[in-house]
Amino acid sequence: LNITSVDDQITHIADGTSFAGLLGTSDMTEKCINQQFADPFHVTLFRRDPQRYLYETMRYDGAVTDITSLLPKETRMPLEG
Repeated sequence: LNITSVDDQITHIADGTSFAGLLGTSDMTEKCINQQFADPFHVTLFRRDPQRYLYETMRYDGAVTDITSLLPKETRMPLEG
């Protein structure tokens, strides 16, 4: 990926910030709340150690696990592995 213009740089920074800061945080929050409504014992687990609870929730079901992007033209991306 070759980012040459200032506009491209700003676009990539805005996309990354929105993706990680806004979407990831709200998705994580929703998953934690849903788990606590589904099983009241999760409230106890959260209160006991909130940071550990969030880490474990995200390990079990990570926030925003995929993204779809549209490239301006057909691009070949060989993958290893």
